[in-house]
Amino acid sequence: MLWLHKRRKPSIPDDHKRALLQGLRMIAEVVATQIDEGMDVLSEIPGAIARKYCGGGYGGCVLYLFNDPVLRDAAVSSIPELRGVEPFCRV
Repeated sequence: MLWLHKRRKPSIPDDHKRALLQGLRMIAEVVATQIDEGMDVLSEIPGAIARKYCGGGYGGCVLYLFNDPVLRDAAVSSIPELRGVEPFCRV
């Protein structure tokens, strides 16, 4: 994906990417368990590669993960309840 946008190789090694994808599969299993426990099915958002309830019990928040900032920004601009979150803080 990075190559398509910036014409450079990603800094994340392939084995780390594989581990991340495995983690996303595990998140899908946790979400299925949460739904079995009575939580609402999470809405799908185009471009999101994973979604999960976060926080304590009923009333927390939902995290949607995007691997493309363009798709993330499009979702944030089209859905008023969404807020973009960066993986780090800029001071």
